[in-house]
Amino acid sequence: MKSSFSIDEDDEPVPDMGTLEMEMSGSVNGMDPLKKKTLQLLAGIGGLCVVLTAILVAVAATALLWGTITSNFNDSDLTQQTTEYQLVLHMERFTSNRRNGIEPMLLFFGQKAGINVSWEHGYESVREQQQLHGDLCDAHYSPHVRIRNYMTGPKQGTSTLDLKLDEAISKTLAGLAPYQPNDKQRLTTFDKVEHDVHPCPNSDKYSREVRLKDIPYKPTFSYCSELAELFPYFFSVPMQPYQTVTMTEPDPWYSYVYEGNLLVNGISTPFKLDWTIHYDNFHDALNDGATSDGEMSFRVWALDEGRGPYDPASLAFSDSIYSALLEEFGSNGYKKCDGVPVSEYGELGPLHPPSPSPSPSAFPTPLSNPPDRRANF
Repeated sequence: MKSSFSIDEDDEPVPDMGTLEMEMSGSVNGMDPLKKKTLQLLAGIGGLCVVLTAILVAVAATALLWGTITSNFNDSDLTQQTTEYQLVLHMERFTSNRRNGIEPMLLFFGQKAGINVSWEHGYESVREQQQLHGDLCDAHYSPHVRIRNYMTGPKQGTSTLDLKLDEAISKTLAGLAPYQPNDKQRLTTFDKVEHDVHPCPNSDKYSREVRLKDIPYKPTFSYCSELAELFPYFFSVPMQPYQTVTMTEPDPWYSYVYEGNLLVNGISTPFKLDWTIHYDNFHDALNDGATSDGEMSFRVWALDEGRGPYDPASLAFSDSIYSALLEEFGSNGYKKCDGVPVSEYGELGPLHPPSPSPSPSAFPTPLSNPPDRRANF
């Protein structure tokens, strides 16, 4: 007897018990259970590959875009790579006769570096220094903006303006700071990424500084738009052009600079020694009076005028000179490193990754008359 219930082509037939048993065993339509699981696994892997490919494409596109952006900010052919070793001066040695405090350190440096040095080959200057507070100019982050007006010395009657990022945690991050100036200033700008070395290794840091030299003597700034004109990549757009900036009162500073070259294994490395002393008033700065505070810095350049890598032997030699200076003269205020009592100048381990140290015979007598590079720095 036929049933009155009919099945259309699109309806699913009601399976009998045998069919149910086949489905539960994974063999519907004759498919092997292993093949079914394999197809499911391949489908999952295919989906994962699509997701990973999309992520990789996005990362590559972001890297390309970031590279394009940062190439507009910075010019690697103009940015120099330097290392600066720093000592804080014991000011009682410099009051009322700063030459008596500086010259012994200069002669000691020459002895350790194998260089014939003399006071007359350096130069002195007195400058006034001001800070600009442009924190509210929609800047990406707050930089140090500093003006130096030279009152005496070879730069007398000129001014510079620095835009500086301090305390970067890496050289890469310091180099990415968008500090490129406008096209008019670019070729006369001193641009550096610097490793700042202190007696305590935990105090080391990186910095980025761009110094403009083609500016009027004793410039004044009142509005954010004036800073944005000099550094168009640093300040956000749009910005508030008539938002005001403030300038601090001029601070008096004295500087003695000595420049030359270290020769290690026939490789010449430029260096610059700079003693900077802060005074409470311009009368004392101009007349060698009572001092406030100061530091000595010893800067060396990487190869190819700072645009290449460091010479490892030259950097190791510079490290050894710095250690000797700390041993002989100390660094005021550095009595502890990481909370562990140490001597006045600190117990110094290797300042840089170990490299083969040159023998003393590898240091020929360098140039007795250092080149005059003061116009560039």
